[in-house]
Amino acid sequence: MGEVPLCTLRDCLASYPDNGAPTAIPGDMNTAAELASHLRAAAVGTPRQFNMDLQGNVRVVLWLGGPWAAIAWCHLHFGPLPPPPSHPSPWRVRAKHPPPVEYVSFLLATRETDIQAEWLLPADEVIRMAVYIAEHRTLPPWGVWVDDDGNQYAGESESRCGADRAHDAVPF
Repeated sequence: MGEVPLCTLRDCLASYPDNGAPTAIPGDMNTAAELASHLRAAAVGTPRQFNMDLQGNVRVVLWLGGPWAAIAWCHLHFGPLPPPPSHPSPWRVRAKHPPPVEYVSFLLATRETDIQAEWLLPADEVIRMAVYIAEHRTLPPWGVWVDDDGNQYAGESESRCGADRAHDAVPF
């Protein structure tokens, strides 16, 4: 039996051909170095969305391309009905020092997603966070993570605000 990959990385622009089922491009990442290499290459390309799927129904959504990037941790829900109210909302990193732009548009298959400046970080920082998450299966101990309910997780190295609830919401 084969080794379980660190994660599966999907370029949401290249993974959805005009005719056919989505494919995982570039696919399974087996090491942190391999993942970092793919993400660094993506950061210099066209701004677009990537999904980094981890075991345990967790997806890390990355918006990469250019100097600014964004990241979100999402618990996936499968089924014909919408998620129940108790389903955890996504966690996103709020920028301490937003860039001097209003937003950046990222491509996703046939549409664009605008990410507002308050959620944009330097691309290198987002790549560092993504690799940390893939390796440790938890939020990194830096950055201010915020969910849709306004709860915050500031990590171990920063002041903690709502961290107990945040940690309960994102275990792997």
